[in-house]
Amino acid sequence: MLLSMTGFSNGSIRIVGSNGDSPTVFAVEIKTLNSRYFEATCRLPNALSHLELSFVGILKKKFIRGRAFLNARVVGDSGCLEKLVPSYKVVSDYVSEAKKLKEKFGLVGDLLVSDIMNLPHVFSFERNALSDEDEKVILDGISKIADSLVVTRRDEGDTLCQDLKKRFGYCDGHIKSIKKAFDAFMNAKKTSVKEILANSSGGDESTKYQLDDLYGSINKIDIQEEITRFGGHLKAAAKLLQENGSDNGRRLDF
Repeated sequence: MLLSMTGFSNGSIRIVGSNGDSPTVFAVEIKTLNSRYFEATCRLPNALSHLELSFVGILKKKFIRGRAFLNARVVGDSGCLEKLVPSYKVVSDYVSEAKKLKEKFGLVGDLLVSDIMNLPHVFSFERNALSDEDEKVILDGISKIADSLVVTRRDEGDTLCQDLKKRFGYCDGHIKSIKKAFDAFMNAKKTSVKEILANSSGGDESTKYQLDDLYGSINKIDIQEEITRFGGHLKAAAKLLQENGSDNGRRLDF
């Protein structure tokens, strides 16, 4: 079994605030690339930044190795993630300074609420803390999206495995043809050696040089060791492709 190192999956996670706020939807994308070791990069909205380590832990458990990229963003309304709060310190400063202006310059008039509402920095957005239930929904959602990516990697890995088996089958056929041709060549050379030895027994002095040339040629062209080694590689690869392991691809090496 082989697992592809590349994959992509996406999905959405929906949480509902406990105070009747409108639901918030997170769009999540996860992709993986090839790498010898595990490495994760997360791009998250502020509301999820405190969960980054938990996300990385989920991805590492699911993917084992490779480079993983997780991107999450808020889609539409984020009402349950933040609330509008007044800055009492800022309002107090505005009121205090307005009184000073009236006293110093003898101004008339009162500071109305509508006036304060139009002043800058009177209100700010404050992040709502996610409930334990919301965090569980988010973590479960990330886990499911990661599981979907694992399925795509497994499917692509199966396709790669079948392709490799086909290619290794071609290699096996070629190496058998090479061995057959090599055996025929060696048998022909052995016949030549026997003929030369037969002539040498008749006192032909030139046969010594012929034998030296023939033995040298045989030594240079002898590829029996390479044939055996290549056949061993093919058997090891075939065995590895049948094993169940997440690192089979990394172990596949000639």
